[in-house]
Amino acid sequence: MNSQFRKSYESVAKRVGVDEETVRNRVKGYHRSGFIKDWRTVLNPTLLRAGEIVLWLDVNPPTSKDDVIEKVRLMPGVILIGHFYGTFLGIVLRYRDENAVSRQIELIRRVAEVDTAIVARVPFPRCLLSLGKTDWGILRAILREPRKPCAAIATELGLSSRTVNRRIQRMIDAAAIFGFPSVNPRAAEGAVMATMLVSYTAEAKREVDDTIGKHLEPYLWHTFQMLPYRTGDPWTCGFNLILPDVGEAEEVGRWAKRLPGILGVRIELFHGNETLYGPLDEEIEMGSALPLVDRPVAGDLTPRSP
Repeated sequence: MNSQFRKSYESVAKRVGVDEETVRNRVKGYHRSGFIKDWRTVLNPTLLRAGEIVLWLDVNPPTSKDDVIEKVRLMPGVILIGHFYGTFLGIVLRYRDENAVSRQIELIRRVAEVDTAIVARVPFPRCLLSLGKTDWGILRAILREPRKPCAAIATELGLSSRTVNRRIQRMIDAAAIFGFPSVNPRAAEGAVMATMLVSYTAEAKREVDDTIGKHLEPYLWHTFQMLPYRTGDPWTCGFNLILPDVGEAEEVGRWAKRLPGILGVRIELFHGNETLYGPLDEEIEMGSALPLVDRPVAGDLTPRSP
């Protein structure tokens, strides 16, 4: 998830060192090839006094991994299922109640017939922003089109483009919203996608993260930071990589295991990635249906007449 999902192609081009049209064509290519299957505007769960956790587990043979995935897919709050070759699974879910999520963790563990699983919290910056009717209307307008132009949103809602732009930027600056793509690992041509799951102590975290980030910079496309689920649990981080071949994945794993401060390392190859947007879409649909009153935001202009 990224809060700067409306960053201009021009600014991306400057950072990468290419022209804007190249960036635009590459992004179109990601969608055309199916590497990016879909994407959404999603809420920071802290805005709703909610949270997000991730479970990493090995399905216990002879339990069918496909059966486990089918059952997990139907559970409330599940938004992502990472399929890896072999027995490994990663599951991300949203929750509103600590007791309920504890029961759900236990249910998933029983379905997979495993005694243990790695459980961690997904850290989001705390967001105390109060959203009004206009904000929810804008969110609904960009729900399935995160980069919809402000002019199109303004026409749809009867607002000025300046108001739309200010409201969206206000939500982005407050870390209230993020862009969340659904990625298909098997569409990455000429490469393999992998997750390297690393556990370490809190004292070693910063140094290990910096070392891995610098060493694997050519391959690293996303760092999945996590917090311990319970006091005393080790710190965990997932480094998502795009590698040239399986042999390189094995070499990266061997290198990481030699780092000081490491408690555990495993590297797993993605087989598929299933994103379930239903729970995320419902958060915005429900919010936009509430009987809210707008609070003026600095710079807002009078709504445009239809």
